[in-house]
Amino acid sequence: MAADRTKARIFSNTAWLTAGTAVNALIGLYITRALARYLGVADYGLYALAFVYLSFTAVIANFGFDAILLREAARDKENTSSIVTAGIVLKLVFAVPAVAAGAAYLLARDFPAGYAAAVVLLLLTHFVAAFDTYEVVHRARLWGSTPALASVLHQALTLGVVLWGRARGWPIEWLIASHLAVRIIRTAFLYLRLRARMPVRWRWDRGRASFILRESAVIGLTGILWVIYFRVDTLMLEWMKGPEAVGQYAAAYKFVELSLLGSGLLIASLGPLLSERWPADPAGFGRLFQETVDYMGAAGALVAGALLVFGTDLIRLIFSPSFAEAASMLRILALAAPVIYLANAFGHVMVATGAQGSGFLTTRVTAALLNVLLNLWWIPRWGGHGAALATVLSETAVLLIAPWFIRRKTGGLPRFWTPLLAAAAAGLAWLASRAAGGGLTWPGRLAGGGVLAAGLLLFLWSRRRQLTELCRQLRDRRPAPIEVPPA
Repeated sequence: MAADRTKARIFSNTAWLTAGTAVNALIGLYITRALARYLGVADYGLYALAFVYLSFTAVIANFGFDAILLREAARDKENTSSIVTAGIVLKLVFAVPAVAAGAAYLLARDFPAGYAAAVVLLLLTHFVAAFDTYEVVHRARLWGSTPALASVLHQALTLGVVLWGRARGWPIEWLIASHLAVRIIRTAFLYLRLRARMPVRWRWDRGRASFILRESAVIGLTGILWVIYFRVDTLMLEWMKGPEAVGQYAAAYKFVELSLLGSGLLIASLGPLLSERWPADPAGFGRLFQETVDYMGAAGALVAGALLVFGTDLIRLIFSPSFAEAASMLRILALAAPVIYLANAFGHVMVATGAQGSGFLTTRVTAALLNVLLNLWWIPRWGGHGAALATVLSETAVLLIAPWFIRRKTGGLPRFWTPLLAAAAAGLAWLASRAAGGGLTWPGRLAGGGVLAAGLLLFLWSRRRQLTELCRQLRDRRPAPIEVPPA
């Protein structure tokens, strides 16, 4: 019965996050369409570049705190107030050098003053994001409705600003700077929703803050390497090929980013439960680890197959004909989707088991170095296509290295038959689409989509007993009273 209740918690939380993610993705696609067609390739590249700078400085501002805060909030519900307080204070302190570093880089570059000022205003969202620590509590307790609603609110407000700005003829600088106001509203919503569920008090515990800082140190330091790996391709494209190349690559990468929301929502439900079971229940942890690998591998393969079959259609639907080069880049990046899904699962397992020290350091140093070297070699030759290839190979390196650290900590690894079979189905869908005329023909779309649909149904059929039991649990479940921990 405990296992059934656990599955019901996963299913309920994931259902909320799935609904929020679906709405979020649809709004995000419309925002992207409006921006790309309003700004054009070069200015869209500059707009995307501003958020790359936000990502680079975010690894300093966050410094790996969220992963440890989520783990501690899931394990120690009685001390939520001191955990949240420590997270907010640490993030505010680290936001200072993050914003300063970003501003210094922008001043050293040759950007127009208005663009640089707008990006600095965007970087100030790191101070607001410190209070997003309240979201960690919602996620740790599997209260998936609030993070889902917060994300939808954020996207809806962003869409409103973009449409208003387009109608009023706003320059790119105003569109970038407006993100600060949207983030403030989102954070206020998270705080008010948490207050409605439980007391939110300020409780400073220096020892706990020091513990969180120590535990986050390796994640934070390797996070710098991770963002170099994950975002340096866009910076190097801008250095070597200019804003138009960034615009094409950003158009292709936008669909990868949206597809990875699925990875985040799955691990948002499974991650806290993995932390709860290790090391108290190794057998339960092993079963949950196997399910995590199965679902993440299958979902990533489904994403890859969909992007391979329908990628060109997506580029044409969302972007203008001037973004045609992005379609071939997207087909390359699609190969990274299942690898990223599984690597994300392994990363959370390393945090749950306390193996993040040497594991994160090794995987991220390897990935960052490999990505930089490959981009230096391939971007001058192939532009965005070279950057896409570098991403796929670097992600594969992470996937091959991470399991070794997990096995050393837990003594075993799950089986990988489901991810391998799912990847084979995605490849078969692409071959079927090409054999029927390609993705831009209706026979090609139907053939590729049919194979993907058959693979998904086969996977769901193999899990039919689990899904039937989950539905029964959700139907019979009665809301449990909310436990209010002492402040």
